[in-house]
Amino acid sequence: MKKIICILITFLLISCTEIEHITRPIYRRNVGDNPVVKIKLSTNSSNYRGDIYFDGNDRINEVRLEDYLYSVVASEMPRRFNIEALKAQAVAARTYAVNRLLSNNGSRNYDMFDDQRSQAYNGIKQENEKVRRAVDSTRGIILTYNDNPIDALYTASCGSKTLAAIDYFGKDYPYLQSVDDYSQEEIWKRSINLEDLKNILNSETENIEDVDNLVYLDDMILTKKQFKLKMHLRSPRYTVKLIDGVVYINGEGYGHCVGMSQVGANNLAKRGYDYVQILKHYYTNVELKRIYQWVRY
Repeated sequence: MKKIICILITFLLISCTEIEHITRPIYRRNVGDNPVVKIKLSTNSSNYRGDIYFDGNDRINEVRLEDYLYSVVASEMPRRFNIEALKAQAVAARTYAVNRLLSNNGSRNYDMFDDQRSQAYNGIKQENEKVRRAVDSTRGIILTYNDNPIDALYTASCGSKTLAAIDYFGKDYPYLQSVDDYSQEEIWKRSINLEDLKNILNSETENIEDVDNLVYLDDMILTKKQFKLKMHLRSPRYTVKLIDGVVYINGEGYGHCVGMSQVGANNLAKRGYDYVQILKHYYTNVELKRIYQWVRY
């Protein structure tokens, strides 16, 4: 009996030490404990946790945040990924949702969409035990900067480096800066005849080159983001070269390349990084804080 009590006390001391390490000071705002999230659904499926109802023409799913995350994490990141990468995804997705809850303040009848406009959310069918464990083990933990939840953007992969938010979205965030990425295997290539490119861009150029964050043509200058969107490229991390009438585009990564790289997070987890180390690598000068503990409903 004494041995069992000693083991339990040791476990509690270890747990408290870990929680204190990442949660002080405890962050609290008006989101409450495990708040309800309202998601505007784009499908007619009933395969969701929580309640489903119509508000006007909008089909709404009301669900507790932690239950919502079971599906989001599995929808946004491959379920086969390392558990520490899944935990990092859970914290990033929870922070993103809390940020949106605080910014809504009842101005809409929903908080988020169920697709890439917010976070992918595909209902119960997407969940599995491993993802639920990742969500449960990080319950209530969010990323903060100056005691406020950050805009926790994440992306599929970036290659060798992520982009600072200002380079893609045109707005500077102190915690969304360019850092080394670890998804160098995510490379891609594309080539297109100059004449075809001119038709797509509605340009008469005979030259094209990129310098820093800009793509220069004879009759226009595009940002890397603008060129990516017009040409439907996989990411804004690429180089452009014109050789003998053919435009060669060599790129890396997939997505907007701002914030946490999901493939990079998985590769760091394989190297032995835990989810706290992963998050603090991709988000600059952030703190992890628990805004609520276990609450049963």
